[in-house]
Amino acid sequence: MCKNYLLLMLILFLFSCKNDQKENKRSINDPALSKYFDLISLSPNNDTLYYERAIYLYHQNNYTGSIQDLQKAIMLNPNVSVYYNLLSDAYFDIDAFGESVEALKKLVAFHPEDIALLLKLSEVQWIGEDYIGAASTIDEIFKQNTSESEAYYMNGLIKLSLNDTLASLASFNKTILFDPKNMEAFLMAAHIYEDKGDPLALEYYDKALLIDPDNIDAKNAKAFYLMGIGKLKEALVLYKQVIVKDKYNEECFLNTGIIYLQLDSLQKALNHFDILINIAPDNGVGYYYRGITYKLLGLTEMAIENFKQALVFQPGWDEPELELNQMVN
Repeated sequence: MCKNYLLLMLILFLFSCKNDQKENKRSINDPALSKYFDLISLSPNNDTLYYERAIYLYHQNNYTGSIQDLQKAIMLNPNVSVYYNLLSDAYFDIDAFGESVEALKKLVAFHPEDIALLLKLSEVQWIGEDYIGAASTIDEIFKQNTSESEAYYMNGLIKLSLNDTLASLASFNKTILFDPKNMEAFLMAAHIYEDKGDPLALEYYDKALLIDPDNIDAKNAKAFYLMGIGKLKEALVLYKQVIVKDKYNEECFLNTGIIYLQLDSLQKALNHFDILINIAPDNGVGYYYRGITYKLLGLTEMAIENFKQALVFQPGWDEPELELNQMVN
């Protein structure tokens, strides 16, 4: 028993030495990091030094190392609020949303009336799909300020995630009431109106573009809406404007190609699908529509090859399988 215990202690000692050697080697290659190791070795109970090294490691994208130092800093001094803020960010950056939320809650305890901080907490809760928790945090904000536009916007996102579109729409419209320059709120409301088949969608898309006339997302969204209601040439104008600004926009090349298909401009459609596949060689939808174009041009072998490629990147997709069955059999 004694021998086994001594053997275990020896293994642990050697393992510790090995880790220390790795850390020392890394610190030698990084003078800034080496400085923190030296300072901490001289003052191992200085929480500020661990925090400063955590900041450095965080900016080096070493989130795990940063978290370890922050935990040590908090253990030494749990009453420094900024430690929890960075800890939350580090957890967030490794997609540990639950831990990020817990760190933020501890930070909120220091600053319960900080609305920006509560908004951050609600956003992380929402991203982590804790919609009930996020809604509860928004309620805390409304207890302090019933005209906080960002809280209404966040509430709209939460309600939409809970499939309560009426409450979501009301929140986005409240956002607009308190912040008429919030373009995202106009776009989100427009999407809901679009899904409801309400022509108000176009008005909201137009208002979004009045706020930021060159915004690619707003132009894309309006063009897609126009495409859906059959205003193909108007949509085409917007998609062309987007392509001028963003020559790698997959959605634009795809939808422009589809519009040209609908307008029977087959060569133009083919050109856009070619560009799309050149930009994104794994875009199965692009291969499918290029296959449709080749089929309409009478190029059967090319069509078959593209339908097969569509299935490579999107296996089990019914449309290309149906096309292949009709053309091969």
